[in-house]
Amino acid sequence: MSLMLAAKNLGLDTHPMDGFDHDGVKKAFDIPDNYWVPLLLAVGWFDTGKTLAPPKWRKTFDEIVVKFH
Repeated sequence: MSLMLAAKNLGLDTHPMDGFDHDGVKKAFDIPDNYWVPLLLAVGWFDTGKTLAPPKWRKTFDEIVVKFH
């Protein structure tokens, strides 16, 4: 989170990623087996000419929140 906040302070946007091929990343970057890669972090400037579609897998507020009356 500190890296993400520091990047934002410099005007950069970040996006953490999970669900990647851990072994493939370790091989591509020659990371020793005794290290664990918890996430990947994309860093750059957001293209303001584009709009992001909301993730389709996220549940709605009413699907998550339970109300007791």
